[in-house]
Amino acid sequence: MSVAASLSGCATGVPEPVELEPACRTAPLEESFEPAFAVNALVLYDSTGDFGELGVLYAQMYVNLMGHFPEVTGQLMKVADYTAGTMDDYDVVFYVGVVYAEPLNPAFREDFRTTDVRFVWIGQNLWQFANDPDQDFEQRFGFGWGGIAGNTGAGADTTFFRRVYYKQETLEKWFYFDEVNNIVENDPGVGLIDILENDRVEVIAEIEHNGTRTRTPYVVRSGDFFFVADNPLTYQHEHDRYLAIADLMHDFVGIDHESTQTGLFRLEDVHPFVSPAALEQVVDITGTRPWNMALIPVFADPAGLYNGDAEWHFDMNSERAEPWLEQVQNARAAGAEIVLHGYTHQLGR
Repeated sequence: MSVAASLSGCATGVPEPVELEPACRTAPLEESFEPAFAVNALVLYDSTGDFGELGVLYAQMYVNLMGHFPEVTGQLMKVADYTAGTMDDYDVVFYVGVVYAEPLNPAFREDFRTTDVRFVWIGQNLWQFANDPDQDFEQRFGFGWGGIAGNTGAGADTTFFRRVYYKQETLEKWFYFDEVNNIVENDPGVGLIDILENDRVEVIAEIEHNGTRTRTPYVVRSGDFFFVADNPLTYQHEHDRYLAIADLMHDFVGIDHESTQTGLFRLEDVHPFVSPAALEQVVDITGTRPWNMALIPVFADPAGLYNGDAEWHFDMNSERAEPWLEQVQNARAAGAEIVLHGYTHQLGR
């Protein structure tokens, strides 16, 4: 029997596993939402050099964040492909700088110099414009360029601009030191700016060096121009400065609405090797509240990491998995929505 078919219960001619209620269902379509107004956003991204392939990925992630707003439509474009006048067709323009010294073409430079469109500059390369006398940057925005900060120290003692302060919250950039391989994992680069006219520049968030305790602006606004001092989507984790940027997306696209404090509880990697007792605890705690279970129907361990170096695997319909499957059924009955997180989810072959 196909395990995938057993999970869904939707395949024609495939028997159901014993007592497993089919997971497929038909729900009425919601009425289409017609926004009162539309916001067209252009997201420009880097594409050259060793890290150019990351440009479109980060740009798409910002477009994904815009999915919070039914009114917003995001369009991706390589900054290398920018042509004169393109900005004028949009309500807001993002530039996502992930490649240091990405070539920024004359058309983009000229339109940035003259545009009155709301503009959000994220990450690298602001120095190219701030240090260009033709841009008249300091006079236009009230702040200047101060350089790029990186790591100080080494190994476990590495320090950098790490803590972001936003709306009475403290958010931290990722840091991990691999002692075995003597490798530091973090993204230390922060664009430093010098505020020249305090009455024109709003400091929305600050970032603090965890060694010197020095603070510097992290997100600033001058009129319709925003600057974010790094790319907040690198090394995302649960308490990351990414949360500040997700919140600030309202300001970036110019849409305010009533705040809601709802969230999705999602239990990851629920495969047949997960302890049934642990899963039962989750079901008891969540009660009848809706939540999301990311289920993996087959446990595979090709390298034998959990079985004395001997390859093994078993699926959700095996005898071994019966207590686990019972808890999955209980979770569904109590209100959990099950999604397929992958047929298997192993390392190796």
